[in-house]
Amino acid sequence: MTNNELYVRYKKKIKDTPLSATYQFRKVVLMAKPLLKEIEVPVFIAQGKKDGIVPPKSADFLYEEITYKEKERYFSDEAKHLICHSDDSEELFEKVKIFLDK
Repeated sequence: MTNNELYVRYKKKIKDTPLSATYQFRKVVLMAKPLLKEIEVPVFIAQGKKDGIVPPKSADFLYEEITYKEKERYFSDEAKHLICHSDDSEELFEKVKIFLDK
């Protein structure tokens, strides 16, 4: 299991992230969840399918919770957590540009 890149990264992240930072992050998430239904601006949600930190179902959750009609969801087949640095990032940038030009 130690050869699994995701496992190694996750293990290091758990060890290196202060417990107080994890607590504060969870606190922010809990505070933000009820506000998603109040969003009244266009929203573009981008998610990497190979992201080992944020599961792709998070993008689906955001898309469903945000009730504003102008929203778009984009999944990158190649991207991990740093979606802007993926091999298919040019496709993402083009999708964002089209979205912003609307």
